Amino acid sequence: MIEFVTVDISTVIFTLFISIKRTKKMSDTTQYDEIIKDAIAKHFPALLTDLGADAWLYIKAQVWQESRFNPNAKSPCGAQGLMQLMPGEFEIANPFDPAENVNVGVAYLAEQYAHFPEIPDCTERLKFALASYNGGRGYVNAAEHLAKQRINFDWQQWVNTREYLKTCVCNGRTPDWKQMWGYVDVIFQHFSETSVEAV
Repeated sequence: MIEFVTVDISTVIFTLFISIKRTKKMSDTTQYDEIIKDAIAKHFPALLTDLGADAWLYIKAQVWQESRFNPNAKSPCGAQGLMQLMPGEFEIANPFDPAENVNVGVAYLAEQYAHFPEIPDCTERLKFALASYNGGRGYVNAAEHLAKQRINFDWQQWVNTREYLKTCVCNGRTPDWKQMWGYVDVIFQHFSETSVEAV
């Protein structure tokens, strides 16, 4: 005999949502922590020197933002792995290998960071570097160039220069400025939440 049971679907959906939300909390996953730390030690030691011992959590937040810690992640545009590397742009044998992907991604971010020596505040420099990683340094350079034209304007603050992503043009193209803004903001938000939990 089949027995029918009445279920409050809104309660089920809410419970499922809470369950998913809990399992996707960044700090709950430690699987790739050592890989991230090793990659920073090899390719981006300046991150820890400039921003402190907990700064590796910025990279963890970036990996979370890129792939939700899914090493097999592949975006609609073809970006692959934990740090969403584009095929053809990086020398990498297996983009779905976590250690290889993170090492290449961290090295690339370190390269972006090194290209902004004119930004004296290291936290601000990291924001410029992350935006470059996400949307392309050409756009960030173009926005910075426009911001520098203003007299008595603090263009070395990301929150000020990022406004010029709305109007800058690089090689005849315009950036997805909303995505670049959000990318940096979310990574810093996750870093703040995780570093507070670690205290």
